[in-house]
Amino acid sequence: MRILLTTLVALQLASGILYADDTNTDQSEADAIQVGQKVVLDRDGEWDVGDGDPLPLKRGTVLTVLAIDGDRIQACDLAPIWVNSSDVLSLRDARRKIASELEKNPKDPVLLNAMGNIFRALGIHDCAADIYCQVLSRDDDNLDARRGRADAYHDAFGPRRCFDNLECTTKDSPDDAWSHYLLGKLLIDHVKYNRAMIHLDKALTLAPKFVAALVARAEAHWRLGDGEKALADYDEALRLCPSATAALVGRAQFRISLGNFKAAAEDLRKALELNPNDASAHHEMAQLIIKAGDESIGTIKQAVEHAKKATDLTDGQDICYARGLSDAYLACGDTSRGMDWKMHALRLAIARKNYYRGWQAETAFRHGKPRHWEWDENQDKKDQSAPAN
Repeated sequence: MRILLTTLVALQLASGILYADDTNTDQSEADAIQVGQKVVLDRDGEWDVGDGDPLPLKRGTVLTVLAIDGDRIQACDLAPIWVNSSDVLSLRDARRKIASELEKNPKDPVLLNAMGNIFRALGIHDCAADIYCQVLSRDDDNLDARRGRADAYHDAFGPRRCFDNLECTTKDSPDDAWSHYLLGKLLIDHVKYNRAMIHLDKALTLAPKFVAALVARAEAHWRLGDGEKALADYDEALRLCPSATAALVGRAQFRISLGNFKAAAEDLRKALELNPNDASAHHEMAQLIIKAGDESIGTIKQAVEHAKKATDLTDGQDICYARGLSDAYLACGDTSRGMDWKMHALRLAIARKNYYRGWQAETAFRHGKPRHWEWDENQDKKDQSAPAN
């Protein structure tokens, strides 16, 4: 099965054939750029982010749409920018265009990195990592591929798997804000908040308008017990980019931890007003309603609806949201559905672990051990015996 998938990926990259998930998409819906949608830059260029120097971005950079104003789109990942709608493509259209160009230039690193970014945005992390490895097999110093592969490993295997890649990248390219941000996020996942702060501070020194880094540093401050600095970073992120729903959801989580349920509900309502299709906001709203037990914030029935929306938006494939829907059904007394979704979440977790372990083994068999890779057999055994959260 995995060998077949790998062969299919190679054929599609060479021929420009689309994946099946595009064939079932309604044409008009797919072509219409919407708030919350990920889009791809179709050209290299520099964009104004307000004060300071313009922000240079490469073709293939994936951005998240935050707001739409006529022919302009506000997008964010590194910093909030306004781009013309003609400068971006939907993931589907970008994948078709890049695949077609790869047919003519199959070894072009810019095209390959762009395709890797697209796969990563689509959640196809093994294909993304394979593509980045193709680039690194020819140029081990390619920063975009090293950074992208580390991020793909992170999403495929969890935070433990990509330490070597990111630490090497930040040492070799100390002025790359995105690498410092990724390593900071990784360290937060490892509950190493002080080390995370070092890298997130560095990222923000290099890119003061890096909204995602502000949101991550706010979480690090929060986990270290400095609520005042956490709130300041969340507020600064929203000052720079009022449409940044990730900052609103993060601040809501922080306020929930303080028991400030009403303020958290206001943040989540604002996030959902900005983007009704923000799955994380729906999930957190469901969790908040259950925890608060206050009908002025929401009823259990509404919690179920928010939890269902979060799972619908992710096609029922997100483990955390599946568990959240289980919690909501159990809270309203629907034990049968609650247990069904709990078991579904468990099946997803097992399938994900087995899927990416199989890909990892095949990658090692086909290509040899990837650079900066460490196989920790003892930790793998611990992972196998660990109960699901």
